[in-house]
Amino acid sequence: MSAEAKLRELGIQLKDVQVGDRPLIPWVLTGNLLYTSGSGPSFSGKKWSGQLGTDYTAEEGYEAARDTALQLLSTVRTALGSLDRVRRVVKVLGMVNSAPGFSRYFETMPRIVFLYRRGYTPDEIAAEMPFLSSGYGVETVLAIVADAIARRVNRAA
Repeated sequence: MSAEAKLRELGIQLKDVQVGDRPLIPWVLTGNLLYTSGSGPSFSGKKWSGQLGTDYTAEEGYEAARDTALQLLSTVRTALGSLDRVRRVVKVLGMVNSAPGFSRYFETMPRIVFLYRRGYTPDEIAAEMPFLSSGYGVETVLAIVADAIARRVNRAA
């Protein structure tokens, strides 16, 4: 089953990511390598600032990380036109803003199952951070190899 079909089956509708005049660009495409900027949990519109272990539980951190994953999938689809153009996930870096002594940060980073189920074996890193400059509890970055040149041009790049 394709990534796009799986999203439809699950009833998930991704958003178009606007580029505009933002100070940070959501992605960079060079050749067939797509690299996303750090994304936080902004997909649902809920504010997720603070530290896991102080402001949020591991379960709430998982929800924030899922929100982040959906935001990243939206970015990838906007950049490539379709998630089905993803050939391979090269790297997933998940950063978790954790309070001192909070050891459950690995539990908060969900796999981006729509990409993994297609047989990709990325380098996946979940890193505990004492602070994220974004203020988010979770932030994630992706590096992806795509089948074709992006359908849309990131004009901010």
